[in-house]
Amino acid sequence: MVHDVLTTREVVEPAVSRLTAQRGISHEQVAALRAGHQALCDAPEHHYRPLDSRFHLLIADLCGSPTLSNVVLQNRARVNELLDHIPLLTPNLAHSTQQHEVILLAIEQGDGDAAAAATREHIEGTASLLRGFLD
Repeated sequence: MVHDVLTTREVVEPAVSRLTAQRGISHEQVAALRAGHQALCDAPEHHYRPLDSRFHLLIADLCGSPTLSNVVLQNRARVNELLDHIPLLTPNLAHSTQQHEVILLAIEQGDGDAAAAATREHIEGTASLLRGFLD
């Protein structure tokens, strides 16, 4: 299950970030992403994961493809099942939040390549953490 979940995420989420950046999002949509990111910055540890999911799902919703958004939603539920088996580590959460900021800025600037690369880096970090604890 771990391999399937992480492979799906590795393929889909960078593409979704790229599409979201390339299609261009409105000021209101940027504000929603910024609010989602700020909620992560302000969240106590025990609220981080649901807000993290919400941030990723918002990016997916903004890509313009309900099908891709649904794939991210379904896979994110599976990612969360895996994450529930590992501890919340404060340094990792801080690093994750910084990576979210990079993704957000790339999307805001309409830079699809940078958004995909930042998402890929973020996902690889989470995948390494999950493999380290679960494999």
